[in-house]
Amino acid sequence: EAYYTGRGPAGRLLNVSTRALCGSGASAVSLGFSVTGTTPRLFLIRGIGPALVPFGIASPVSDPVITLYDVSGNTVRRLLENDDWADYGASTSLTSAFTATGAFGLPAMGRDAALLVWLEPGLYSAVISSKSGRAVGLVEVYEVR
Repeated sequence: EAYYTGRGPAGRLLNVSTRALCGSGASAVSLGFSVTGTTPRLFLIRGIGPALVPFGIASPVSDPVITLYDVSGNTVRRLLENDDWADYGASTSLTSAFTATGAFGLPAMGRDAALLVWLEPGLYSAVISSKSGRAVGLVEVYEVR
């Protein structure tokens, strides 16, 4: 899915996501995106598994990990991998980003993964992997501002 707002050059892509069967290593699911312009922008990046159950997904990834990579395949910088979003702080800033972007909320002590990060213009990949075998996962990228 991709959500776009506005018309022509004034428009912008707000969200891109994909749901797929994912595992670890070569079975991980990657979602590529680019940041354009000349200034950094704030992004919410999520790897969803358990929170998919209320949406009818019976066998989601039980413990997804989300990792952000730059164009050369290196981790962008420290703290850009998350296993359980609650360990990241389940912070007010993350929950505020969920609300600001229209993303559905995550259980406070859930195993879904989320990052809130400022990104410089460039090419990136958000990768969701599973620590518990192949199952359905969702990777999402939202532009917050």
